[in-house]
Amino acid sequence: YDSDLYTVDPETAEMTSIGPIGFPVIGLAYDRTTRTMYGAVGNYSGPIYGVLISIDLETGAGTVIGDMSPGECCDITCDASGQLWGVPAGVAAGANGLRRIDKTTGESVLVGSGGTIGQGSAIACHPDTDQLWCFMRNGGTTNFGTFDKVTGAYTIVGTENFRSHASSFDKDRK
Repeated sequence: YDSDLYTVDPETAEMTSIGPIGFPVIGLAYDRTTRTMYGAVGNYSGPIYGVLISIDLETGAGTVIGDMSPGECCDITCDASGQLWGVPAGVAAGANGLRRIDKTTGESVLVGSGGTIGQGSAIACHPDTDQLWCFMRNGGTTNFGTFDKVTGAYTIVGTENFRSHASSFDKDRK
């Protein structure tokens, strides 16, 4: 299922298509330091195999940067310094926990094992505190908490019984 890139008017919710990305995108991250949009690509016809792409904000076209193996990420976020972070799409061998992603190669490296992450997990970085927050899907429960960027430790703040697929903090993009 290939994806298209859209803008959404926050006052009217009107959507405007920018163009086709050309890949089935399952996670997006905007790097304010370089004004670059990144996408995590998934394959829904079988296990999720991830590659990192950059997305042209004028045309929507995606360009492959590289393979995120061994830790394919289902969602990604960028912190204030421009570092890209991700959470895996499931319990792949060696993939479970917070992952640091190289924006030039796509390679993701496990920072630390921080709980069981399942499909539907989502990560976001708070624009004011630079804290990584994550909805971590685990079976029928979703934990909401924070990741430590140095150790990868996950601290649960709350638990809910819902499925999360995306999360984001809103801040003016200037």
